Amino acid sequence: MFYGDVLETIIDSFKEGMDAAEIERLRGMAKSFLANYNPPSVDDESDEVEDEDARKAIISRLTAADCPFGKETVDAIISMWDSTMDSSSDNAEEKIIARRRSALLQLLGMKVHSFAAEDIERAAKAMDESHAGMVKLKDFLLEEISTSVANGIRPKPILLVGDPGCGKTSLAISLASAFPERGHAVISLTGKDAAFELSGVDQAWRACTFGLILKAFLQAGSMSPIIIFDELDKIGQSETHSRADSAFLDLLQPERARLFTDAFMALPIDASNAWYIFTANTLQGIPAPLLDRLSIFQMDDYSFDDLMEIADRVIKDRNRTARRKLGFSMKAKRRLVYSCFGMSASVRPLKEAIDRVYASKAKLALSSASSEPIKVGEDDIGDAVFHNVEFPDLAKDFIYSPGVISGISVMAGRGFILPVEARNVHSPLREVKVTGLVEQVMLESANIAYDLADSYAQRHMHMNLEAVTVNYTYSIQKRGDSASLATALAIISDLSGIAVPKTTAVTGAVSLTGNVLPVGGVLAKISGAALQGARKVIIPSANRKDVEDVPSSILPDVDIIFVSTFEEAIERTFPRHIQVRENERQMA
Repeated sequence: MFYGDVLETIIDSFKEGMDAAEIERLRGMAKSFLANYNPPSVDDESDEVEDEDARKAIISRLTAADCPFGKETVDAIISMWDSTMDSSSDNAEEKIIARRRSALLQLLGMKVHSFAAEDIERAAKAMDESHAGMVKLKDFLLEEISTSVANGIRPKPILLVGDPGCGKTSLAISLASAFPERGHAVISLTGKDAAFELSGVDQAWRACTFGLILKAFLQAGSMSPIIIFDELDKIGQSETHSRADSAFLDLLQPERARLFTDAFMALPIDASNAWYIFTANTLQGIPAPLLDRLSIFQMDDYSFDDLMEIADRVIKDRNRTARRKLGFSMKAKRRLVYSCFGMSASVRPLKEAIDRVYASKAKLALSSASSEPIKVGEDDIGDAVFHNVEFPDLAKDFIYSPGVISGISVMAGRGFILPVEARNVHSPLREVKVTGLVEQVMLESANIAYDLADSYAQRHMHMNLEAVTVNYTYSIQKRGDSASLATALAIISDLSGIAVPKTTAVTGAVSLTGNVLPVGGVLAKISGAALQGARKVIIPSANRKDVEDVPSSILPDVDIIFVSTFEEAIERTFPRHIQVRENERQMA
């Protein structure tokens, strides 16, 4: 009977703080109501009579002396019943009532599911089948499930932080899909700028509707779903409504989540049994009170072996649907992975590179009736991946003199040498002027390079910088801070009058105190610089793992120098020359 079910649902929603005996006593009240309440037969004239009789019976039960509810809770239940059962208003209100009744009926059939010991293995299997690598993240998720099983509590709300395309959301979906009895839902937070979008709009407004959170429960069909909130860092910030992220503050605290109330539904439900998984590309912009409620996991980059396994899976998928399969040699696959490795934590560049190889062989596949796989060799990779991309050899005819350093840039996944020039200019002003097609971060990094070079010159060369002009050559868009090490070295080269060979290429960012910081695309930079004649490449020590993960057989034949500090970079770029010059000054 619907009325009894509604009463049972309302009882469940308000059982917080009761012990087992009180809950059981309340259940008995519900059963007694069902056993003793016999509504009149339903016809066109009896609806109002039945509703009123049900209301009286419910009030009688809820106001009995042994009812464990307080007056405020009883009033809220009766108000909820009235708003749910009153169908005497106009058509629009009847539709609202119908929607709320429908949701209530669905909520009645939804159950709470707890994780069991066997679910740990089920989760591990689902994640391993869908995603290669990501060992630390998988262990993190399995630990949350294990803790839930051991302690009988829901897993903590978590936040997965990583680059776009790194697989955090798809792995979370794979995990959730392993538990169909719990159900899952994915909510994109991009552009959501008001709390009502998540927690509902009450019926006083024309656009009244359920919020996305309650819709997620209804979609999952369970009171303990896995709900994935995607792109938390891209959530909007309304200036006229409550911030959207404010809707999470109560939801992420179990004691408050037990009385989560959607504004349209106007009935508290127990939302404390769901597992909430958030994803973001960065922590920037996410309020501290929200971060305090989340267990944060920072994604690692994929290893070379991980990407090899991913490449195998992607190729297998493409061959499954391709008209004619491609057969990649091991060298071809290594060259393919090498062309993308270290560019970012995302697997998208690798997938795009594989798609370009298939596109390059599409014409051949259609021109032959053979069913034999088309062989793909190492040479085919470069032709396909870098097809129609022109990589200028900007250093080829560039005259190197003191103040010029071979920096390394990346375009379309491939590195090339980009000379960086610096000139010290006699001036009463101590400043740095930057020319070239550069963005804000690069301008700021040039200022850091200036201050760092000035500090070094004062301590080791007994000289002061005045005005410096830095030129990032050629009309190529430049961004990021990976040229700041080359910039600082170029300033010292000009100040010391010592030229650095064009065969020495440099990449790395620097801090104000002289630390050399990691950069992206290291392998592409090493490979590109080697193709354009570099024999020595200086890179940050923090990028050592990027190089060591790659089989030595496919690395280019260059001397790779790892440096941790600016002074170390000076020593490896200017062997003994700077020190000799300093001694000469002291003797003079």
